[in-house]
Amino acid sequence: MIKLKKIKKNIFLVLLLCSIFILPTFSVAGMKIRAYDVYLNDEYIATVSSEEEAEAAFRNAKIMTYNSTGEFYSDEIEFTIIENDISFESIVSQDELTACIYEKLDKYITENKKTAYILKIGDYKAVLATKEEIMEVLDGVKEQYDIDDEFKISLIKEDGEEAVFFVELEKRNTDNPETVEVMAFSESQDEKTTVKNEITDIFFNENIEICETYVFNEYISSAEEVISDIINNNENPALSVTVTEKSVYVEDFYAEAQYIEDDTMYEGESEIFKEASPGRHEVTVLITKENGEQVSTEIISETVITEPVAAVVKKGTKSLPDYILPVSGAVKTSDFGERWGRMHNGVDLGVVTGTEVRASRAGTVTKAGWGGAYGYCVFIDHGDGVETRYAHLSELNVSEGDYVSQGDVIALSGNTGRSTGPHLHFEIRINDEPINPEDYLSEI
Repeated sequence: MIKLKKIKKNIFLVLLLCSIFILPTFSVAGMKIRAYDVYLNDEYIATVSSEEEAEAAFRNAKIMTYNSTGEFYSDEIEFTIIENDISFESIVSQDELTACIYEKLDKYITENKKTAYILKIGDYKAVLATKEEIMEVLDGVKEQYDIDDEFKISLIKEDGEEAVFFVELEKRNTDNPETVEVMAFSESQDEKTTVKNEITDIFFNENIEICETYVFNEYISSAEEVISDIINNNENPALSVTVTEKSVYVEDFYAEAQYIEDDTMYEGESEIFKEASPGRHEVTVLITKENGEQVSTEIISETVITEPVAAVVKKGTKSLPDYILPVSGAVKTSDFGERWGRMHNGVDLGVVTGTEVRASRAGTVTKAGWGGAYGYCVFIDHGDGVETRYAHLSELNVSEGDYVSQGDVIALSGNTGRSTGPHLHFEIRINDEPINPEDYLSEI
């Protein structure tokens, strides 16, 4: 901070009188002139002939101080210029003033700088007062992930470097890893599983260097401030932590199902012949986490406690029967599936009223008549759990009990029942369950 105080003395009249009355032998050396006193922290340093010289000397002294100590002058040093009238012989040169100011700044910095420690983590730097505070910062970060304090941090002095340290993490001697009981759930009942969690390794991902230094108090941060800086920067933390946990748990597991072929069932059909029974096994896994987020899991061992019993499933091998499209020249107007908030059990084939409707496959007619929302309809049983249905007909050509061959004309299309226009509604059902006719009719 530079302060300029101008002290004005009314000496003009005195000088005028002196010029008149003082003897010609008056000495120029004793004459008083306007000059500028320079102070640092209220301590007089020297006097120069102009403000500009004082300010230039102060700038040069600061540069010299930085070049020799690596420090800028502190704001706590107050630089003051006071205007005064003094004798000529009291004035010094700009270079002499620079040397005086440099000597004072260097002494102030030497006396006021404290021993401290720089914590370097990649590009991040912080200055703390003591090694204990450095440890507080590192422990504060570690404790976010090492809740039970299973690992300790040590500062190791680097070989050949008097004031440089690096960080070492090592597991404390303990034979009692924490055991936690949690609830795991199966489809049938709640199963209690005992889980043992133990941190096997923890390390800081970034290179950490701690150097002893000397700084002004104003550059020193508290441990709490540094911990907050590191922890609160979630997107790009200055110090990231990798933790490896060993987890041991017991759980149910199932064997792969066994399949047996059944030629009485169609291809694509299956039926559980024997239910599965779960086994129990103990599994040991290594879980790797970075900054608390799981990044990998590796199973390192498995011990079977109870063998599982595999499910036995019958799988159909019977070839699907061939079906033909029951009408010609049709345009599909509605698909199988959800429609208007309810299930549509077939496909709608748009044709003009009176179009011939043929049996898609040979079988026995089980219904020929009015079917409510179906309107006039025909149902044909094909003798193997498969049934086809034809609805919204205008004329019926068969009766219940008739046997029809594939391609026989069984009716004429129409617009009866719940219908929005002339079309044929066609269904295929297996064991009374509607299936998508398009899976069996390639012509649609």
